[in-house]
Amino acid sequence: MKLSYKDNNIEIKYATPAYSVINQYPVYYKINNSDWMTNPTNSRSLNLASLSPGDYMITFAQASGEGTLHKAAVMNISITKPYWMTLWFWGLVLVGGGSVAYSYYKWQTSILKNQNNLLAEKVELERNLHKSVLMAIRSQMNPHFFYNALNTIQSFIITDDKRNAATYLSKFSKLTRTILEMTGKEAVTLQEEVNSLQLYLDLEKVRFNNELNYTIHVAKGLDAELVKIPSMIVQPYIENSIKHGLLHKKGEKILLIHFLKRDNNLTIVIDDNGIGRKRSRELNKIRADKHKPFATEANMKRIELLNMGKNNIGVVYTDKRDAFGQSNGTIVTITIPLLINELSYEY
Repeated sequence: MKLSYKDNNIEIKYATPAYSVINQYPVYYKINNSDWMTNPTNSRSLNLASLSPGDYMITFAQASGEGTLHKAAVMNISITKPYWMTLWFWGLVLVGGGSVAYSYYKWQTSILKNQNNLLAEKVELERNLHKSVLMAIRSQMNPHFFYNALNTIQSFIITDDKRNAATYLSKFSKLTRTILEMTGKEAVTLQEEVNSLQLYLDLEKVRFNNELNYTIHVAKGLDAELVKIPSMIVQPYIENSIKHGLLHKKGEKILLIHFLKRDNNLTIVIDDNGIGRKRSRELNKIRADKHKPFATEANMKRIELLNMGKNNIGVVYTDKRDAFGQSNGTIVTITIPLLINELSYEY
C-alpha cells in the first residue's frame, strides 16, 4: 500500500476466527525488525500515528495456548516523502541558490567597479583642477605683468623718484607674497580676494599715470570675513578689462567692481568704460595680435572643472552701448554659490 506523507496516521482493523480467542489470547505485531508488541486483548484495531516517510512491513501474529506465536498476516505500507525532502527538490535549491549567489556576486562586483570608477574619476578631476589652478597662478604672475611692474619701478629710479619707487616696490612685493599664499588654498575669504585686488589695481593705477579710477564695493549683508569664494577667480577678468578695454581708452578710465548677494548666490559685477570687446578685436586684428587671453581661458577651464562637482559658477559678458549704439564698455557678471564658513568648494 502506498500512501501520501499527509496520510501518515493509520488505523489497521483486524479480526480473528473466533471472538473468544482474541479475548483470551492477545494479538502481537511488529514493525519491520522491531520486537513483538502486544495490542490490548479487547482491541480489534492497531493505530499508528505520525509515521515518517519510508517503507514499513507490519507483521501480525496470534498467540496459542502454549504461548507460541503463529504468524497471521503481513501488511506492507509505503509513505512517500514530501517534495521538499526529495533529491530533485534539493537539486533545484542548490542550482537556484547558486544562481542567486552568483547574481549577487556579480551585482556586488558591478557596484564595486562603479565605485572604483567614480573614485578614479574624482581623483582625475582633482588632478586636473590642481593643474588648472597652477595655470591660473602662472597667468596671474605672467612675465607681461612683471615686465610692466619692473618698468614702472625703473622709471621711478631713473627720475630719482625714490619715494614712489619704494612705495610701488613695497606694494609689488606684497602682492607677490599675497598671490603665492593664496595659491595653496582652494577657497579664500571675500576680504582676502578684495585685498589682493586692491594691491593689483593700485599697481596698475600708477602705470596708467593715475588715469585709472577704480571702486570696489561690497554690499551690506555680505560678511567679507566669512563669505568664501574660489581663490584668485576675479583677478583674470579685471586684468582682461584693463588690457583689452581700458588700455586703449582715451581720457578717464573707470573700473567698478561690485560684490552683491542675490538669492543664494554671490554675484560679482565688473563694469568698465573701455572700448568694448568688438573694438578690441578689431585692434588686435589690425595689429595681427594673435595673443590669446591666457588668464581668462585658464580661469574658464578651472570653472568648468569646478562645475563638474556640486558647484554652479556662471560667467556672462554684456556689451555696453551709448545712445548712438557705439560700444562704451563691457560688464562681466560672475555668479558663484554663496558659501559661508565652508572649508572649500566641492569638486
